[in-house]
Amino acid sequence: MALINRYNEEEFRQKVRVSKHSPLEKYDALNSDKDQDYRNSNLETPFSKTEDTLNRKFGMGSVGSPFTEVEKDGQVDYEVVNIGAIDNINAYAIQQYKEFNSIQDVPTDFIKFRISVVDTVDPSKIDLIVFRAYLDDLNDDYTGNYNSYKYNGRAEKFYTYNEFERKINFSFKIAAHTRQELTPLYQKLNYLVAQTSPEYSQQRRIRPKFSRLTIGDWCNDIPGFFTNVSLKWSSKYPWEINLEDSITQHPHALDVSCAFIPIHNFVPENKITTPYIIPNVQTKPEPAADEIVETNIGPQPKTAVLPPPIQFDPIIAVQDNTRVNLPGLQPPVVALDPSLLPQRGGTPGAGGFAGGDFGGGGAGSDF
Repeated sequence: MALINRYNEEEFRQKVRVSKHSPLEKYDALNSDKDQDYRNSNLETPFSKTEDTLNRKFGMGSVGSPFTEVEKDGQVDYEVVNIGAIDNINAYAIQQYKEFNSIQDVPTDFIKFRISVVDTVDPSKIDLIVFRAYLDDLNDDYTGNYNSYKYNGRAEKFYTYNEFERKINFSFKIAAHTRQELTPLYQKLNYLVAQTSPEYSQQRRIRPKFSRLTIGDWCNDIPGFFTNVSLKWSSKYPWEINLEDSITQHPHALDVSCAFIPIHNFVPENKITTPYIIPNVQTKPEPAADEIVETNIGPQPKTAVLPPPIQFDPIIAVQDNTRVNLPGLQPPVVALDPSLLPQRGGTPGAGGFAGGDFGGGGAGSDF
């Protein structure tokens, strides 16, 4: 077996330089300084610009961002907070608002993902739960149920509308990037799990808890309630061992699945403008029908022009007593003997007609 030749850095550069397969002249421009700390250098590369944009716009934090190590009793003090590494949404605690429309200063995310727990006594008050939108899936099911009827003499069934139901199932991940995010993240998750349990009034009466779900503009503050919240840990996710007794022992990441039943604040009807998966535009004033908007393709009506509805003449059933003799079903013809029919002007007492009256066995007797 031939021995593998070992080259130092200069010999390796020379080999690459004279290679016929890949003329890598740019390899000579590589920095050979082995002691350079690339973490502290401002590398003007697209990756660094993208990471810097994500930190500034979405507050995702950079786990590898450098920070000054502080020694305590000859050891590194890990309690020092590295501000640049913290995810702002994970560290965003549960916020209480006295007015639902007064929500503000919520950290920006790629997709809006929050849950507003409505106060049962005062629905204008909410508790806001915000998670980073690490979404795995989203299922939005619509079901229309019908009543069926079967009439005698008809082979097919007849239907009338019964009820409408919508179910939303979604799953996402939580992931704590730093130890400072672990406590507020699990406080929010604990409150989300609590939405499947009831609350009790001052008279100890059980009552449900309602929430508003927001996932982008697909689910835009839809009111409803949670029927299931499932937490799943995988062996791929690390666990906080908490050797310093400063934080809780929880997994750094979890899979969360939720089942949500909407209670719409609009009438779920079959119309073009019904806002099932679009923002509720019915709250905006509708423009006039004759209002025209100038576009690059000429004047266009601002509202859609729909064809006139189709008019159907009602069908009114009229009773018909006409008797129809079908072929093969003619009534039988019976021939009577004329001698058996009663004769007018018969002999008195013979039981025939006498003087236009019915005979009763004697002359002049009435029926």
